[in-house]
Amino acid sequence: MDSQPVWIRARRIAGWLLPACTVLSTHAYAGGIEVRGTTTDVIFANGFEYVPPTLAKAFSPASVAANTPSVLTLTLDNTAANAPAMLTANLVDTLPTGLVITTPPNAATTCASGTASAIAGGGTLTLASGAQIPANGTCTATVSVVAATAATYTNMIPAGALQTNHGASPAPASADLAVTPASGCTPTQLFTDPGFETTDSGTMVNPWWPGTSTNFGVPFCSINVCGNGGGTAGPLSGVFWALFGGANGQAEDSSMEQTVTIPSTAPRYLNFWLRIGALGHIGAVLTVDVDGTIIATYPEPPSAEAIYTQRSINVSSYADDGSHTVRFHYNTSAGANSNFNVDFVRLECAPASVTTPLP
Repeated sequence: MDSQPVWIRARRIAGWLLPACTVLSTHAYAGGIEVRGTTTDVIFANGFEYVPPTLAKAFSPASVAANTPSVLTLTLDNTAANAPAMLTANLVDTLPTGLVITTPPNAATTCASGTASAIAGGGTLTLASGAQIPANGTCTATVSVVAATAATYTNMIPAGALQTNHGASPAPASADLAVTPASGCTPTQLFTDPGFETTDSGTMVNPWWPGTSTNFGVPFCSINVCGNGGGTAGPLSGVFWALFGGANGQAEDSSMEQTVTIPSTAPRYLNFWLRIGALGHIGAVLTVDVDGTIIATYPEPPSAEAIYTQRSINVSSYADDGSHTVRFHYNTSAGANSNFNVDFVRLECAPASVTTPLP
């Protein structure tokens, strides 16, 4: 028997499948008959009914102040009970003018075999071809976005943009993000070089972040110079990061700091990314202080952390138009090695969108 599928234009009327007058090809195959139509038709293969997947989107929060991040979520829904739906083309969501991807982008997906990508400061989120929507289930693609100007931003994906082996999405997906004027807090980044990317690749000295280390001189690293600690250390993105620890069993005391003027237009939050990738179980601890007063303490967790997570500290009490020194300080005694990785340290008007509570 011919192995080619049958392609018949079809539509459903009152529960019955009625062929239309146009037959696109007439081949049978051993597994059954496949009937495929346009994006609004039902697809039948081997006796199963495949309704094309649908697409929905939402912002969370749906209303934010200017320069405050919101998370955009695309939800892909496959109602077919017997088979996953696989993307046959990239799904690209283009943001409206004025709405951009945050730094870092935080692009992610729950779709099997899927890759979500976005560029900081850019205007598109892409879910790559090959991602799979589970049978009778949903999966998502997410990214963080932000707008500097107060307005209502309507983000829409047209019908047919989601293309799969079960057909294309039959309807557009749309969501609104309401951005209100910022309430007094000027969002200008106060730290210079929050991602440590001006670090000298030879000396590892950063001109904006004075640092100390009893074993290495400074805490800044690149993979070329420091390695990755067997997968327990590395930057969140870019080339450089601050690595506290990694002293191969030696006692280590290290720090980095920067002095900034914090405007009196509160609130202000110290947001940064931290990954405690290796544990020595000997009392290693990272503290954060302002002008010598400790405001947060991060001891070793019960288990090592596989990824970076954002941490947030309210420093509004220091928003007084004065000059303040923000310092990260690490200390451990001799013994097993621990790795505390820090990257993207920022002073912002809102707490981090994904925050790990203090221990």
